[in-house]
Amino acid sequence: MEISRTTAQNLRLHHVAQLKRSSIKCLVVLFLNTSVWLGGTFLFMYLEGTNEAEHKCGVKRVQRDFIDALWEETRVLDEHDWKSSARKKIMNFEDQLHQAVEAGVSTYSGHKVWSLSNAFVYCFTLATTIGYGHLTPSSPMVRLVSILYGGLAAPLLAVLIGQISSILSSLLALMLITRQRDTEKSELENGLSATSLLTILVCYALGGSLLFSVIFLWDISDSVYFVFSTLSTVGFGDIVPQDSLVFLMLGGYILVGLSVYSLWLESVVGNIESQLSEMISRLENQRLDAERKSKKEQ
Repeated sequence: MEISRTTAQNLRLHHVAQLKRSSIKCLVVLFLNTSVWLGGTFLFMYLEGTNEAEHKCGVKRVQRDFIDALWEETRVLDEHDWKSSARKKIMNFEDQLHQAVEAGVSTYSGHKVWSLSNAFVYCFTLATTIGYGHLTPSSPMVRLVSILYGGLAAPLLAVLIGQISSILSSLLALMLITRQRDTEKSELENGLSATSLLTILVCYALGGSLLFSVIFLWDISDSVYFVFSTLSTVGFGDIVPQDSLVFLMLGGYILVGLSVYSLWLESVVGNIESQLSEMISRLENQRLDAERKSKKEQ
């Protein structure tokens, strides 16, 4: 059933007002989220960066001592004794490297893991609950801090995703109203169907996959895999952008994608609950009818 011009105008005014309110709330919540992310970035840079620097200094010292010791022994030992001593030192060197890796050192000594961009990405993945796992704290205390930080950042981001979802919902509703001749009244009042939202989500994800494949020089299959695992917050972590700074510049794409995914998920859940309610109602009606028939027969 098509809607009247007056109804369309009222719906348009309603969605415009809702769009303004959601936009203001979104800016406020975005400021709060950004402040929390920046605070967490500097916190983890301090906590893990200090630990990382200590262990990497130890790795450099082990490497230097290993080379110096070998050089000194070449002057006083014969070939057989030198080879035997070198084997022992190599085994000791490997043990010390394993200890450094277990302590969280995963890159060469000149590369800083807990940089500003990497720490920000870590806070962002904590807040979004994506959790790629490519960057993790090594200290038990920092792991506990990460859990507490996630408990604060995740609800704030959920509010932000909710506001972005509200903005998208209002924009889609306004677009539908402009096509009111071809639009059903129920669709305008209840929003887009799950099928329509899934189509939008797939198109959005495929467009982002093409963008990521161009920027990070990935195969299109790897890019699709990464985008869908990110927007669904699964975050496998086996394929992750190496350049954290460029990845952060695409953070807006991820936030909008999470919002579209949230709209689709909410629509699917609503449909499932509606089907379950109808099924339970039918079963209740059948039970009542059976009870009435049994009473009449008695």
